[in-house]
This record gives sequence, structure tokens and C-alpha cells, in this order.
Amino acid sequence: MNKDEKRYVEEIKIFSKKIKSLRETKGMIQLDLADKMGMDRSEISKIENEKKNIEFFTMLNWQ
Repeated sequence: MNKDEKRYVEEIKIFSKKIKSLRETKGMIQLDLADKMGMDRSEISKIENEKKNIEFFTMLNWQ
């Protein structure tokens, strides 16, 4: 893995933890966030567990 790929992986880890932290701070469960985002709960789980990346425009729906 080159330097850029390593940085990308590290950024995904940080982002995933931040999503989970923000959700919990707002008192939401994964299903709440999934409903708000128009996604399936399993997709939120994958994002929080670094199994799936989320597109920027999808994040704009989370208010």
C-alpha cells in the first residue's frame, strides 16, 4: 500500500468513528440515522465499521 492509500484508509477509520460518535451524541440508534438518510440500517453499520464508504452528497441529507 502506498502513502496515499494508507492515508485514505486512516481517514476512513477516523470518519467512521466520527459518524458513530455524532449519531450517539444525538441519542440516535442506527435505525434512526438510516431512516433519516434514506438508507438501510445495515448500511449505517457498514459505514461505522469501516466496511463501506459514504458519498459526500449522501451526507448532506443528514441534518
